[in-house]
Amino acid sequence: MVAYEASAASGPLVLTRYTELMNGIIDTAEDAKLLRERGVLINRLQTDEEVGDMWNGMTKSVRLTKVPFLG
Repeated sequence: MVAYEASAASGPLVLTRYTELMNGIIDTAEDAKLLRERGVLINRLQTDEEVGDMWNGMTKSVRLTKVPFLG
């Protein structure tokens, strides 16, 4: 979805900006576990490590974005 938004959107990349935010918050399995235990995210993957890997891998090929009302 991030790649599609980056290639198709003509306006602000809101989903991409959100994934950048989550990528900044979730660095490790411990971060994912803390957020899951606090009810911030729901993990339907096998492990919290997979959650960290998923979020950290989403924005690797997309340049950082600026969305003023989200920043």
